[in-house]
Amino acid sequence: LNDRSEEFLSIDVESIATGYTHEDRHPVTVSVVNIKGDVIYEGIIKPSIPVVSYLTILTGLKKGDLDNGESMEIVLENVSWQI
Repeated sequence: LNDRSEEFLSIDVESIATGYTHEDRHPVTVSVVNIKGDVIYEGIIKPSIPVVSYLTILTGLKKGDLDNGESMEIVLENVSWQI
């Protein structure tokens, strides 16, 4: 890898359902990974609105997993420090 490889990051976001349409989603986990595959940040967002489904088959999340999460604003601020 060249010296510029440290400039590349991947951001993964998992969402839960807050309603019954595809638009009714709320992000709840954010991970930032570098080009080497090292996780450099993982954040959990506590939903600010009621959860209809954790979409467990897709997210692996279940009731209680988000109880200790932070606000979306805090997680976004933490992500911004990584990029």
